[in-house]
Amino acid sequence: MIQVVGKRKILIAILGAVGIVFVVVSIALVLAARRVEPEARKWIVNAIETHYKAHVELGEFHASLYPVPKASIEDVVLTLEGRPELPPLAKIKRMTVEASFFGIRQKPLRISNLTLEGLEISIPPRQHKDRPAGSSLVSAPSESHAGFVLENIIADGMVLRLIPSDPGHDPREFEFANLHLSSVGIDRPMAFKASMANWKPPGQVETTGEFGPWDAEQPGETPLDGKYTFRDADLSVFKGISGKLASDGEYHGRLNRIECSGTTETPNFAVSVGKPVDLKTEFRAIVDGTNGDTTLEFVNARFLKTAIAAHGAVLGARSHKGKDIALTVSVDQGRIEDILHLTMKSNEPFMTGPLTFRAAFNLPTGSQTIVDRLNLQGHFNLSSGHFTNLRVQDILGNISRRAEGEPKAEVDENVASNFSGDFTLQSAIMSFSRLVFDIPGAEIRLSGSYGIHGAEIDFTGQARTEAKLSQMVTGVKSTLLKFVDPFFKKDGAGAVLPIRITGTKEHPHFGLNFGKKK
Repeated sequence: MIQVVGKRKILIAILGAVGIVFVVVSIALVLAARRVEPEARKWIVNAIETHYKAHVELGEFHASLYPVPKASIEDVVLTLEGRPELPPLAKIKRMTVEASFFGIRQKPLRISNLTLEGLEISIPPRQHKDRPAGSSLVSAPSESHAGFVLENIIADGMVLRLIPSDPGHDPREFEFANLHLSSVGIDRPMAFKASMANWKPPGQVETTGEFGPWDAEQPGETPLDGKYTFRDADLSVFKGISGKLASDGEYHGRLNRIECSGTTETPNFAVSVGKPVDLKTEFRAIVDGTNGDTTLEFVNARFLKTAIAAHGAVLGARSHKGKDIALTVSVDQGRIEDILHLTMKSNEPFMTGPLTFRAAFNLPTGSQTIVDRLNLQGHFNLSSGHFTNLRVQDILGNISRRAEGEPKAEVDENVASNFSGDFTLQSAIMSFSRLVFDIPGAEIRLSGSYGIHGAEIDFTGQARTEAKLSQMVTGVKSTLLKFVDPFFKKDGAGAVLPIRITGTKEHPHFGLNFGKKK
């Protein structure tokens, strides 16, 4: 019994001693941390200013050594040296720095975890000044300023703001719901994983890649490389079109010159005046991250049975906010019914057939629908076309047999039509010049317009036929027309007749136009 009591006293004494040591050590660590705080604050300011070449301002600063070396700093502001006209390079509501006792003894010092709350980064536009010959985009770190290595960074909720070179344009903002970075060395890029909500079109972007090393002289020149997925991008924010876009791709380059390539799919893409289609594209582009200007090296799109190729640029307008699109567009494997399906509400297109065209495509920004803003100028060729309106096909078949001098022949309701011509589209009005339309036995040359919204047709021109007027009819009419044949026979044609086509695509009117031409 005495022996047990003795053991208990010894155990209590040991625990008491441990407790005293713990208290003494805790007090010592607190006192040490308070002594360390001024030096730690000074070291952090010097390290950031040296590494990022920026002036640093810190708010409240607290340091501790237990259970690991740690510092918590409020209201951190970084301002680029020599650029007082710019907003701060970075603003942080709270920065938490954690290291290990082993890490703080290494050179460079290794920071295990850096947590940034309320981080806002503003990347300035590129300064167009020459670098010294032989200098690199990122200077190699020296022993004196290597400073620290950030092993892990958590910056959830970060806002990246790209400042345009034109002060008249608003900055581009990207908000990262989640952003994690990791690094193994100061002279190497940091691996990152991020998710963000895209502003326009709205949708969710997931991306992984590498960023850096940081270019302190020109932040916009900092390298980056990665892959992305973009989902549920709502195209209806662009007035006149709709659909949910998904895209996958990769990018590399620098913040102010990002080379992108990838694919997109929009299974329900629609123009406001047409019906939805499954639109797929592949592309390669160069993006200036500071202003969003984009050079499209190529875009290959396909919907239904039509393939479209394009290249050009999406640039900020000087006279107004927004982006103007200027492209060169070509179709070598197209169908006219696909174009009509996309641009008209009717269930059945008024014409079918293979289509090729070349066009200059210009879409200025604005509040009107795309069809009302779109400007086109180009040339097209439609071969072996057929009108879906049986009345129109019957009229063309009747014209064809008479133009060939076979008025008694059976009407060919499947007669093919060939179209070619120059066109312009402006304010939803398609205008044609040098429009040539031919069917067996006849060639029609027209000029005029087609209104997309109301489907109004107004064309005037000439119909040239192989047969003479007297050969197009029978009986007494044929005999009588022989007297006027010489007046209509011109330039090797059997007859040349002035014609006019008016009405709508549903109810066209064909007639001779002997009156004053419009």
